[in-house]
Amino acid sequence: MVLWPSAANAQYLIACNEEGTAQPGLQRINIATGAAATIVTGTTVCDPVRQTPWGPILFGEENGGGPTGGRMYELVDPVGTTGVTLDRTTGLFTGGTGATNLTARPALGRLSFEGLGILPNGVTYYGDENRPSAGTAGGAYFKFVPTSLYTRPTVRSRTSQTPRTHPVRSSASGWGSEAGTRTTAKAPSSVSAPGSRSRPQPTRICAHSPPHST
Repeated sequence: MVLWPSAANAQYLIACNEEGTAQPGLQRINIATGAAATIVTGTTVCDPVRQTPWGPILFGEENGGGPTGGRMYELVDPVGTTGVTLDRTTGLFTGGTGATNLTARPALGRLSFEGLGILPNGVTYYGDENRPSAGTAGGAYFKFVPTSLYTRPTVRSRTSQTPRTHPVRSSASGWGSEAGTRTTAKAPSSVSAPGSRSRPQPTRICAHSPPHST
């Protein structure tokens, strides 16, 4: 859960509901009154949710990999966004109030998102809770490095302003269809400065094919 707008001045809880597409996916709970409002319906197994250093909310689905697997999404203005519906086939949000405040973040892959850590510069770590079954490999731990690291203290007010929407820089493995590079890693490594063309080297900790990014 996320304390909004901050832990020091919390007025709302922003929480995932780990159920199916017909149930509320992401909700806003007024701490003073206990009243709950649905921000988004249409997610499946909504699980990790964190506030980014630049302000908005990042939340994901724990729903396996492949073309129908879990996505990661970004939300600005959770108080002004209510009753929006996600189409999981297209990854688009419509209806309700504030649908344009939401967007999918395909560069982080499609997997069973579990555990989400966002460093102050936007580098993001997250796990894939794809448990071993019937002899198949389990999940991995991923590191995502934005093309441009976040350095300014300005709170972003639109999804088009976040570190995950800068021009694409292709990674060696061809992952992602927007900003940044995703690798499997076990610990932070050095990151390149904004504008640099170098990238940190991946460190794999288990066999795992790159997640889909559509």
